[in-house]
Amino acid sequence: MLEGWRDCKVLFTFGTPYRGSVKAVNFIANGYKKLFLDFTEVLRSLPSVYQLMPIYKVVRIREEYHRIAEVDNLPNIVKAKAENALAFHREIEAAVTANQTNADYGQSYKIIPIVGTQQPTMQSVNLENGQLVVNSTLPKGIDPELGSGDGTVPYLSAIPLELSEEYRETYIAERHGSLQNNPRVLQELRDRLKATQKKSLSEIRGPEVSPAAAERSAISLGLDDLYLADEPVRLSARLIGNQLFGGLKAEITPVNRDGKSVNLEFQQQDQDWELLLDDLAAGLYRVRVYTDSASSETPSPVQDLFEVCKG
Repeated sequence: MLEGWRDCKVLFTFGTPYRGSVKAVNFIANGYKKLFLDFTEVLRSLPSVYQLMPIYKVVRIREEYHRIAEVDNLPNIVKAKAENALAFHREIEAAVTANQTNADYGQSYKIIPIVGTQQPTMQSVNLENGQLVVNSTLPKGIDPELGSGDGTVPYLSAIPLELSEEYRETYIAERHGSLQNNPRVLQELRDRLKATQKKSLSEIRGPEVSPAAAERSAISLGLDDLYLADEPVRLSARLIGNQLFGGLKAEITPVNRDGKSVNLEFQQQDQDWELLLDDLAAGLYRVRVYTDSASSETPSPVQDLFEVCKG
């Protein structure tokens, strides 16, 4: 739209929600309130939050899926704002289409998406009894291999529309907020930046979507962004893969104050692993979940941030 591509050789994106995030629908429709902290009205007032809503058919009404901007009377969603948000995305699409007619655009500029996978991610919304309920069910017609994400952005959303058939993206089992500091991602970023110094960019391609990639060993981590005084910090995780890797551990590190890291063990409950913390001081924390296995198939650690707020 603003022709920034003329001054840029490669754009790396980390979990960018090109097609939107179901989390934004949940914030607008159902609000975001934690006891005395209520961000609902602020979130509903921001055009940018509407622009983060999915642009594909994501709302299930009876047996059919619809785009949010094309449905009347959805609870707490202002249709005019949703329509403006969809028009914003269509304007971007039109600009990309126009740019693709320029020979310089395709030859001098590349987009490399970094896509987080294997984390519990909301994929669609059901209209039930006058309320929008988010869930992990893929909308009808979407390949099951795309039914993953980074905990915030669905897998399919992190790939730009114009790259849908390019297979240029990089996949990593990691949470949304930690894609940019995952060691494997940083190493690949370094290697790709080195590759851009070559005269040809033709080899800058990632692995194609395949069942083998979907079955790769991984750690899936679930947690909230914010915990308050009267609730324990609850972390849930799952080991994905056919091999045994032993138990799961969590390294908890204070971010914005002095304090040592602590390493704690998850407790297994059937296929899931859980860790409850009820004595953390107020502050921001980074959690790193890992397994002690030394196998070559050991899944890479998963990281995220959470806040403890004392009232």
